Amino acid sequence: MRSGKKFDAVKMMCKIRDKLSKEFENMSYEGQKRYMRERVKPAKQAGGDKMKQFIVIHHNGSVFVEAVRAESRNEAMVAVKRSGFSTLVLEEDEAKSLAEFILQTVKL
Repeated sequence: MRSGKKFDAVKMMCKIRDKLSKEFENMSYEGQKRYMRERVKPAKQAGGDKMKQFIVIHHNGSVFVEAVRAESRNEAMVAVKRSGFSTLVLEEDEAKSLAEFILQTVKL
């Protein structure tokens, strides 16, 4: 169900990128990794909770990202499947590795 509010993902991504660029300006790569680790916390799990956090990347000419909790990668894929989109489901650790790779490659 949609809320009817307009959301510009590209504008938000640019704002976040600009903010990070400013904050990372005088940081070493290790400092950047520490900064991200301190701010990206793993999902809390209740006692016997088997749910895991997955990061989902969708693409259909533009890209958007969402987080979903599910018991398995397949269950996460079913929960977020969208017609006409290419979708990639990453476990939280995989998403962190991808983010580190991007930070190292792009050098914001």
